Amino acid sequence: MTTSTNSPQSRLRSLRYFLHSRNRKREVTTIKTTCTACGDVELSSDELTLELAPAMATGRYGFVCPFCTVTQHRPANERVVAILLAIGVAYSVSDDMVSELEIKEFVDSLDDWLGEISAA
Repeated sequence: MTTSTNSPQSRLRSLRYFLHSRNRKREVTTIKTTCTACGDVELSSDELTLELAPAMATGRYGFVCPFCTVTQHRPANERVVAILLAIGVAYSVSDDMVSELEIKEFVDSLDDWLGEISAA
């Protein structure tokens, strides 16, 4: 089984290699994101965490708002993942994320439940 050099896994592997192999002084980068309660906040790479989906170059990032201290999570597409990895955000590979199938099953169960309620 061969892996395409353009696959998300291949790009993620290349990016990880680049990040681990560089030996230059790291500058502090500020990330601007939004808290649902406080609005725009600025964070350093140490204040963010990244959870990657297994065998994909997507996931979600999280942070604790410095103002209200509420934990926030946001989806991270391939571009966001690449940027966060490039600035040194710590990451983990998680299989605890909700899958498309789980979402579909949940929506179907809600449809069944709503059907039962409206029939009563």
